[in-house]
Amino acid sequence: MSEPIKILHIHAQAYWHGDAWIVGNREALERLRELIYAALLGVIIKADFFTNDGEGYSVHIVPVEGQIDTPAIASLAVPYIDPDAEEKRGDAVWPWKMK
Repeated sequence: MSEPIKILHIHAQAYWHGDAWIVGNREALERLRELIYAALLGVIIKADFFTNDGEGYSVHIVPVEGQIDTPAIASLAVPYIDPDAEEKRGDAVWPWKMK
């Protein structure tokens, strides 16, 4: 018997105060829960999922300590995808550049 396909869609905020959406089947949501738990233990996580069109992609979960005014958090690039709200700071830290 083959393992069920983990279907997970993650839709980012388009702009400030916009909603973000995580939509998935049970298998994907349970796996995401496991990954978040591991990240809370301080482990950087990467796992593979699929969209409903069969395209695979990896989700990376990176734990970071602090609050809104601590350097680690304040330097993060904002996640908005609308061109009017996208990150404009040249020194912002993008998740894929985090170690």
